Amino acid sequence: MFIRLVWLILLVLVAGALASWLASQPGMLQLEWLGYQLEMRTSLAVALVVVLGLIVIFADRLLRGLLDLPGLLGRNLARRRAAQGHRALALGMIAVSAGEPAEARRQASRAQRLLSAPQLTDLLSAQAANLSGDHRAAGRYFTSLTGNADTAFLGHIGLARLALEDDRSDDALAEAQKALSLRPKSALAARQVMVLQAERGNWDAALPALNVMALNVPTPQMKTPNTKAPN
Repeated sequence: MFIRLVWLILLVLVAGALASWLASQPGMLQLEWLGYQLEMRTSLAVALVVVLGLIVIFADRLLRGLLDLPGLLGRNLARRRAAQGHRALALGMIAVSAGEPAEARRQASRAQRLLSAPQLTDLLSAQAANLSGDHRAAGRYFTSLTGNADTAFLGHIGLARLALEDDRSDDALAEAQKALSLRPKSALAARQVMVLQAERGNWDAALPALNVMALNVPTPQMKTPNTKAPN
């Protein structure tokens, strides 16, 4: 703000000095056109040209601003909708963590209206539906997640959990295996595969998943015993 004020003062001073210099210059300008004759001081003619140029520049900027106004309003509205959508998404996740299914579904529905990011809103909607006991809706949302490469793993894991809760162990194993194929180092998917294969007595099939789980077990840190310096 201060820099703009300084530039404005300098511009006024320069314009004043230029106007004073032009006024002190001698000379006349004569213009004849269609039988009419116009005569004026050269300094006044230059000043009129400058003023006309400033008017043209101002009109051009005003027209550009008016033409860009709908786009500017649209961008502001889009940013506002995105901010409200991400807020609804965050509140929905908090509601899921707090075990509030009604609030979670309300915020999920609001986020879906405001955001064009189904991979995010479907995950929240699936968790909210599962929390409220609506496994059919949760399965629909988790299935939608499997169609996106970024969220396919979460979709298959969610479907595996739903299948386990509904006592559909075959479907649970199939979904867990799909999840493990997407992330071969996932301890979560490996544990589901290992448990389900072990329940069937398929120990050979459970062993690779068990190896994945073993690789994810943190190595205990060895503590170095404190030694006292001899007196």
